[in-house]
Amino acid sequence: MKKLISAVLVITLALGLVGCATQAGTGAGVGATLGALAGAVLCKGKADCIVAGAAIGGVAGLAVGAYLDKQVADRKAAVAEYESKPASDGKIYISGGTIRKDLLEMEKSEVNPAPVQRGSEFATTVQYTVISRNADEKISVVERRYIIVDGDSIDICKPRTIQVEQGTRASAYKVKLPDGFEDGNYDLVTEVSGLGQTKKIITVVKVAG
Repeated sequence: MKKLISAVLVITLALGLVGCATQAGTGAGVGATLGALAGAVLCKGKADCIVAGAAIGGVAGLAVGAYLDKQVADRKAAVAEYESKPASDGKIYISGGTIRKDLLEMEKSEVNPAPVQRGSEFATTVQYTVISRNADEKISVVERRYIIVDGDSIDICKPRTIQVEQGTRASAYKVKLPDGFEDGNYDLVTEVSGLGQTKKIITVVKVAG
């Protein structure tokens, strides 16, 4: 039954994920609601947790569709921050002002408010740094956000590709939990790819009430 539920989710997301488009540089964007059909809910891998709204049914929208992007630090400040400082992999990327290797570093991730109530909205925010050896290069990054439900990865928004300035940036996205989500802890994963690297960071979303 779990595989059937996962298959329904995949079909629905394929139909419903049409966007999460952003206007690069403005800090605002408009996305698309997940779910091809209304009246469905998602929770932890039980047959009665997916309620058909019509035809084959679907998953209620997780994505509200609003991005908020902010440049936290410019390249110069980020380079100074990581001077002789080991990254999360234990390696030193910058020493003596020289960038030895392009850096992509996931720094922090948070959910607000916490815990999250069923049927309510919450914001997922991630902060990461990108530094290239080419000081003038804009960096193409791909951001992906997904939640783990019964071992399955469910995208809460279509992955987006954006051009970013080097330095440290914060990326926030607003999410709405369906009413049928069961209480418990869920791993929310934010994955960023760029500079030939892919890094991820996990935040626990506690659903209560």
